[in-house]
Amino acid sequence: MTISRKLKLSTALILMLFVFNAIFTIYITQRMMRDVRQLAEVQMPLQVAILEMEINAGESARAVFDYVSHNEERDIEVINDSEREFERYAREFERLAKTEEEATTGHPSRSHLSGIQGARRRNYIDAEAAPRRYGGIPQRRHGD
Repeated sequence: MTISRKLKLSTALILMLFVFNAIFTIYITQRMMRDVRQLAEVQMPLQVAILEMEINAGESARAVFDYVSHNEERDIEVINDSEREFERYAREFERLAKTEEEATTGHPSRSHLSGIQGARRRNYIDAEAAPRRYGGIPQRRHGD
């Protein structure tokens, strides 16, 4: 084998390695971009929707407790507002959860959603039943 032939083969080998490296880099970059897009467009908004539903469930529970304690109409308004907000974020959750990844991995947030919705229903039923069950609870003044 001549030096000229060895140089040509080594140059061809280096070029093939360079092309392979470029193709691999492009593939990895596109895959990372897809993952970042998935995170930005689905996963983060999905987490925001879950957190907002949890916040609304907490607000509703607190309003139910306040309503049972004080029997004030504004607490029912808070429960209703919280219910509307919860439903808005639940729709957003359902819209986002319909991705292929969500369906194939069985994302745990689906069961989380049903747990939150069940708690909200129980809170709302408690708020509706409290005046009938107890005939209204008199307000207690500090020091009584």
